Amino acid sequence: YESFWLPHFVSRDVDGFDALDMLVAAAARTSKINLGTDVLQVPLYHPVDLARRVATLDHISGGRFILGVGIGFIPEEYANLGVPFEQRGARMDEALDLLVRLWTEEEVTYEGKFYHVKETVMAPKPLQKPYPRLLMGGLHSGIQRGAPGAPRKGGWNRAGIRRTVRFATGWIPGGRPDLEVCREGMDLLKEAARN
Repeated sequence: YESFWLPHFVSRDVDGFDALDMLVAAAARTSKINLGTDVLQVPLYHPVDLARRVATLDHISGGRFILGVGIGFIPEEYANLGVPFEQRGARMDEALDLLVRLWTEEEVTYEGKFYHVKETVMAPKPLQKPYPRLLMGGLHSGIQRGAPGAPRKGGWNRAGIRRTVRFATGWIPGGRPDLEVCREGMDLLKEAARN
């Protein structure tokens, strides 16, 4: 195998351990396979804590970690952690901005709507430069069908498309994506990158 991916969830009705902790365990026992999250719900973490955990995983894996990120879609997971579900997109934008700065700058002061840090130093920096590969998950709320033959609902997340172009090096469509939806998504990403 070339890569091993784990989903991230906090409080769903399925068994599973913490994705980042499990990937650290896998990193310690492997030497070649790439390890990734598919996808980690960034707004459920404080960016300083997440930056440290990702840097640790990147070092233990020898630079094999791929950070797949997303905003999530289950309100109860947000409620269980006291994070307003309707703020997840805005929190994601701030968190990604702060993560990149923590991984690339010597000292960070940040005053956002949700996150505030003063003269924060994060060391060591990630092994991969400038930071681990970052893939954005989702972007289309109807990319997965529910019941077989059920029509798609929702549509493209335009803020997520802009976020992908700004921060990510790739896209994880999610679920069992329809090829036509993937083509449309790639076209939207290319268009957003040109603007």
